[in-house]
Amino acid sequence: MPLGLWSLFIGGILSLIGGFAGMGAVIQGVVALIVGAGFIAVAYGVFALEPWAGSLGIAVFGLDVARRVLTIIIDGATFMALSILFTLLSAAGLAILVLNKDRFEN
Repeated sequence: MPLGLWSLFIGGILSLIGGFAGMGAVIQGVVALIVGAGFIAVAYGVFALEPWAGSLGIAVFGLDVARRVLTIIIDGATFMALSILFTLLSAAGLAILVLNKDRFEN
């Protein structure tokens, strides 16, 4: 849930200032907003043990890992240690959901 709120915040900021920073920031902002909303939906689904939570979680965490890795490779990162930490957190969430996907299917 905190990762989802953070992504919504960063996505909103990048989307708003994207006009000044360039189209790359706008695209990153929109993807961060989508990922943030997805994280919040996954958090609800996991806590409620909804059958769709595993599949949605894998998609959202996979998108987030890809976004973060591409950002580090293409743009570099201002706070590299923090970027790597968030990438590892997303990768861990993805791994947990992949390994436990059968628990969500009824």
